[in-house]
Amino acid sequence: MEFSARHIAPPISPLEYEDLAPGSIATSPILMVASAVALACLAKFFGPTWLQQAFRTVNFAMPEQLAACLVALFTSVVLHECGHLLAAKALGFEILGGMLGPFRVSQLHGQRWVSFSVQSLFGGSISAIPRRNESWREHMLVVVGAGPAVTLLTCIAAAILAPKFAARDHAYFTCLAQINFVLFVLGLIPSSVRSETLNDARIFLSLLRRTPESNRIFLYHVVTQLRIQGCRPRTYPLWAIERMARVPGSSGLTLLFAQTIAHWALDRGDLASAEAWNAHAVQVANRCDARLRNSALAEAAFLDVVLRDDIRNAQQKICAVDPAYLTPKWMMYRAKAVLALTQGSIDEALAHICRAAFWFPKEMPYYDFQRMLLVRLSDVAKQAR
Repeated sequence: MEFSARHIAPPISPLEYEDLAPGSIATSPILMVASAVALACLAKFFGPTWLQQAFRTVNFAMPEQLAACLVALFTSVVLHECGHLLAAKALGFEILGGMLGPFRVSQLHGQRWVSFSVQSLFGGSISAIPRRNESWREHMLVVVGAGPAVTLLTCIAAAILAPKFAARDHAYFTCLAQINFVLFVLGLIPSSVRSETLNDARIFLSLLRRTPESNRIFLYHVVTQLRIQGCRPRTYPLWAIERMARVPGSSGLTLLFAQTIAHWALDRGDLASAEAWNAHAVQVANRCDARLRNSALAEAAFLDVVLRDDIRNAQQKICAVDPAYLTPKWMMYRAKAVLALTQGSIDEALAHICRAAFWFPKEMPYYDFQRMLLVRLSDVAKQAR
């Protein structure tokens, strides 16, 4: 669907990534791992005695040493994320969830949900944002740097303790020292600015240098703060909307910003802009991972129905959605309602609409906006009888 730029406020920018700035570092995962292994070899052969002992070879053919290595890897990830978490808690950040291995826990407005993904079996992350924007950059630098700091301290402590234990425990502390050394070195090498997920080094440097990437992070925090506070989209500050419309970035952030602007325009009664930004969000979603694409298509199908009574386009999109992977629950039931409506199961659609409304958090203006849209979906379903 094409829209004239004259009728879209704010206008939609072309899909593009920001070019790497002169002198910026963009590294491949292979180069990052090779650098870490090279430094580990230097530490093993030319480092101080206590460090050389910590880098003795571990025999992975022995089950107990292999198990010790796996436990050490798990411990390393947990301690690294605990560094971020404790710093965030100390500075009063809002904790929105976290991921450990394939399990992700999220929470918002008193609701908590758990999701599972095999895409990251050994990874970890903490989702937290500042509650206020005073000293935002300084607080972010502390939280981002806390994880690598804990990793370095764990490496040093494990290297010192390794020679003091028997064979089985020695293997655990040896692996713990080696894994944390590699993780620390990898964490010092910034990921590419074009990466979908930025590592600690890239975020830290972006904040320190006040790059455009730090501006995108700040805008993400502004949007999330507004959602946490439960503000209606029409009350979102205009300066934030205009900056979100102009800033290039990763697919995930661009999708979030496009959906936010679509809601803002819709809540203000600007249907042309809402439809244009919704179409833009679908275009961006095609470059996102399966989880974000699933959510974006469900949102787009819903808006097809409530904005234009376009059941045909909604059906094409909702058929590609798996509602079971949508969170929170009200969003899952809303998608099921759209799917039932496109299939002609009106009573089932109305039942899912009631379930979606039941799961709305109470006394938050944002859900007055969502309830208004849900009523419109209910009207379309009743008219289809």
